[in-house]
Amino acid sequence: MRKSPQETAAILSYIYRQDFGTKKAGRFQIPAERLRQLSGRAALRDAFIEEVQEYCEEEGLKLTPLGDTYVLLSIDTMLRYRRPPEELIEGFRPAPLRKRGQLSVGTRFRKNFGGEGEEDGYEGTVEQVYKNKTLFVRYDDDSVGIASLDEVEPL
Repeated sequence: MRKSPQETAAILSYIYRQDFGTKKAGRFQIPAERLRQLSGRAALRDAFIEEVQEYCEEEGLKLTPLGDTYVLLSIDTMLRYRRPPEELIEGFRPAPLRKRGQLSVGTRFRKNFGGEGEEDGYEGTVEQVYKNKTLFVRYDDDSVGIASLDEVEPL
């Protein structure tokens, strides 16, 4: 039987308060297919999920998609998660332009993973230099990451 977004949210809220597995009530995940079955829907449309999310929020819960599953969490718990200190965030502001010969935006580099003289590693291009002596880099395989200045050498 097809359930309304409000009814579906009420059921999810009820499940949240139940003891199961090794945990006494609280967060859980539900595969999208199980949520579809629970709601009695042929498909989980975006508009339906958005309404369910709104009703869950009225209950103090956050329904979040995560791959092919959904996670139900307490908003109060999420608001108590740790926050990074300001100085950590400030460290990711762009650094002043560097002198010639130093790593700067556009510089090609190699990041070694082995010891001295080892061949294991990646090459790429520096996309941004930050104040905290880290770099936002794009590797030749088009993946991206953060590297410290100590981990890379200019080519």
